[in-house]
Amino acid sequence: MKISINVIGLGFVGLTTALGFSEKKFDTVFVENNKAKFDIIQKGKIPFKEPYLDKILKKNIKKRNIFFSPKPKILKNNTNVIFICVGTPSRKNGSIDLKHVIKAIQEISNIVNKEKVLIVIKSTVLPGTISKKLNRIIKKKNISICSNPEFLREGYAWKDFIKTDKIVIGYKKKEDLNILKKIYKKFSGDIVADTTDTAEFIKYLSNSLLGNLISFSNEMTIIGENNPKINIKKSFNAVKLDKRWFGYPAMISTYLHPGLGYGGYCLPKDISAMNFMSQESKINNGIIASTQKINKLIFIHQAKKIIKKFKTNQKIGILGVSFKPGSDDIRSSKSLDIINFLIKKGYKKIYTFDPIVKKGSLGKISKKIKHSNFLKKDNQMKYVLCTAWKEYISFLKSEKNLDYIDLRYLI
Repeated sequence: MKISINVIGLGFVGLTTALGFSEKKFDTVFVENNKAKFDIIQKGKIPFKEPYLDKILKKNIKKRNIFFSPKPKILKNNTNVIFICVGTPSRKNGSIDLKHVIKAIQEISNIVNKEKVLIVIKSTVLPGTISKKLNRIIKKKNISICSNPEFLREGYAWKDFIKTDKIVIGYKKKEDLNILKKIYKKFSGDIVADTTDTAEFIKYLSNSLLGNLISFSNEMTIIGENNPKINIKKSFNAVKLDKRWFGYPAMISTYLHPGLGYGGYCLPKDISAMNFMSQESKINNGIIASTQKINKLIFIHQAKKIIKKFKTNQKIGILGVSFKPGSDDIRSSKSLDIINFLIKKGYKKIYTFDPIVKKGSLGKISKKIKHSNFLKKDNQMKYVLCTAWKEYISFLKSEKNLDYIDLRYLI
């Protein structure tokens, strides 16, 4: 069955999206209810500045696979895929206004009869919006909704869409995922598919990270400029020379990963010192203080998973004692924090495993545990992955019928 594409909302995201599909030879309906904007685009002009779009629009109009309409067009005997790219502006209290999204969905519902229609939300909406709100609007079984958030940078929108690094799809029905995979088969980029809630969250996770990096840089600038002898520009440029920002094995992306928090020697010490210095100088250091706070909160959050799943009289195997794989450093090791937590909660059958950490280096805690550098399967044991040693990840993946908790999100 042929795929027919509609794109509702011809702003920065919508026009780029519509042109991208038409460039890939899909028949695409450009939908815009703002008459002034609609007239401008229909004449082959762009109502805002964005590189490449004007040339692509004029070229594809000549190809005659672009159709303009103030309302979506539903074609019989086609799979109608309708991308909603309308705005979700902020209200005064900071919440987003969904009225344009809801209006578009209602308009689609009113004109659909028995045709198969897949609505795809590109507009930025909070996690749970589709599953808890938008799905309730749909009353017809032949209409379903997916999430497909955008990651376009102004000034680079065309390049980001045509040669994207990722295509995020949130879906409920497998057939809907297959339709979107068929569309995006013509594009570059890894497909990340999961629930609509996950897809919506990925968008906010991405933007929040970027915002945090900017705020972190600015907070460090405020702290640094408290000392007139510090060259801020040179300091940041020096950090950017770190090879971990580039395509080396130890990429910076390894720091962007859920887990037990940071440990070792440097990060706990340096962040603690920076926090103290800022407080002593009476400088607002919200991000650094929060970094320490979250590092404690995430440990409690993860540790509670163990006592919720495993009983105190069961054998608990802690996989990994060092603060990170490839090291025997146990300073500020979250694994040791987990062990101490379990001991305080009354667990008496604790077994620890680490390829290189010796029992003699564990101090007082060694009297309350059984430690080994060698791991063997024990069907009576409940395992907790605390350090991401490759051999332990392989063990949990390969051995069947193991009861375990992965606190490193790698299995």
